[in-house]
Amino acid sequence: MNKTTQTTFKGLGGCHLFVYEHPCSDGDSSLKVTDTTSGDSVELDGLTAQSLRSGIRNYVSMLGSRDESTERRKFVEDLSEDLQHTLKRWEESKAKEAA
Repeated sequence: MNKTTQTTFKGLGGCHLFVYEHPCSDGDSSLKVTDTTSGDSVELDGLTAQSLRSGIRNYVSMLGSRDESTERRKFVEDLSEDLQHTLKRWEESKAKEAA
């Protein structure tokens, strides 16, 4: 990291979080938080794909160690469906390549 100070942003209830892995680079990823009211944003660019994936897995894992709530359960169920859809698409793609 090149920045040696810590900046804290509060009141980010009205924001969008974008997580992006750059397909043309060697695993570089970025996170971008955009305020939905002002359009201001903060971007972390140049993260390794491994650190990004690790962070997502840690977040999901921590959800399981907290009290279950309807909202958390719904998120994990939706995420599971998205993962199954992605895996199915990859399997179909592999089958087409093999044919």
